[in-house]
Amino acid sequence: MDHENDAVCEKIINEIDLVFQNDSDLCTFEIIHLAANQNKNKSPVIHAENNLGLESWCTQHVYEYAHKTIFNKKIENPKSIHCISIVKYLNCAILINPDVATFWNIRRKLFINNKLNITKEFKFSSIVLSKKPKSNEAFCYRRWLFSFQSAFATDWTYELGLCERCADKSSSNYPAWCHRNWVLNKSPFLLKYEPRITEKFIRKHIGDYSGFCHRQYVLYKMLETNIVDDQQESNHYVELINFVCRITSKQISTVDQLTNLLLPIGQANHTELETKSFFYCMNIAAQDLDMCDELKTMYGYRESFQCHRRSVLKFIVESFKKFNYVKADSDQPQNKMVKIDGDTVYEFLDCLRASEGKLGELHRKWCQIYLGFDYRNAGSFTMD
Repeated sequence: MDHENDAVCEKIINEIDLVFQNDSDLCTFEIIHLAANQNKNKSPVIHAENNLGLESWCTQHVYEYAHKTIFNKKIENPKSIHCISIVKYLNCAILINPDVATFWNIRRKLFINNKLNITKEFKFSSIVLSKKPKSNEAFCYRRWLFSFQSAFATDWTYELGLCERCADKSSSNYPAWCHRNWVLNKSPFLLKYEPRITEKFIRKHIGDYSGFCHRQYVLYKMLETNIVDDQQESNHYVELINFVCRITSKQISTVDQLTNLLLPIGQANHTELETKSFFYCMNIAAQDLDMCDELKTMYGYRESFQCHRRSVLKFIVESFKKFNYVKADSDQPQNKMVKIDGDTVYEFLDCLRASEGKLGELHRKWCQIYLGFDYRNAGSFTMD
């Protein structure tokens, strides 16, 4: 009986291997849930329109057989583990259970021994992710493969698209967002497109805080790398100006007026590119505050909206402090802002402190802890 089962499993694995060989455009894999084999004359392998399916009644048997075959080859003849014939068993085992690191490590050894093609390996890992979008092993394998490929030959936009598809399929997809962060570190020029992409994702998945969290990472990364969107200058930072006017009750209509309020002493200490990036990122932060209010109006109170709003406020305050500093003495670090007694250059923070203080006692306590606002004394806040 075991011999018959092994023969059936071998036949199924060979059919799946044939699909991989004949369909170079294969893009997805799925397990089709069937409690039992309803037609013994019909193959459980389904291949249609570049999609591969396997009926669920046979997955356990196929996986156990592939697992047994791989480890038997490894134990009986260690050199056979580098043989190309083992790939078809690896394919099936990984498709059914992609979270076994040993299988991926065997693929790495095969690749290093020139038994596998890098393009096909990228394709295979993306097929695995179509079934298991949270597979950390698959993402790690892709990052490992990139170490063998020139950055100039890499389609980073495809990687971002893959991350987005995986995040769409599975909420709180930590491996996908981590991979997206890795891609952005490798190709920072793509950061300027992230605000639009992440806003679209957030509005589509309002209950998934990972989208908000990634947007916060993007804000800090854009400011750190001096990202500027040239098209942004044409609208004169409308959202930021509206935000500043709202909390200060001032009539501000030009970038010069905005500079006097947000960079009272910092403009001379930064390059033109750094200044533009500062206003660009602050404008996105102001957009996010409006977006949180809009989402709250549409969907009611949600913890994710409040958490993101507070994170954006923290970004605004930290960025203001970072770009407005004076060097007190030779021992004073230049990234620390020092308040000058009797000077009103920090009017923006005073107005923000007063505006946020109207939102309740719990919010004031948060502002005091994380933003350094002191509500015991008017106009007082911590500068560190």
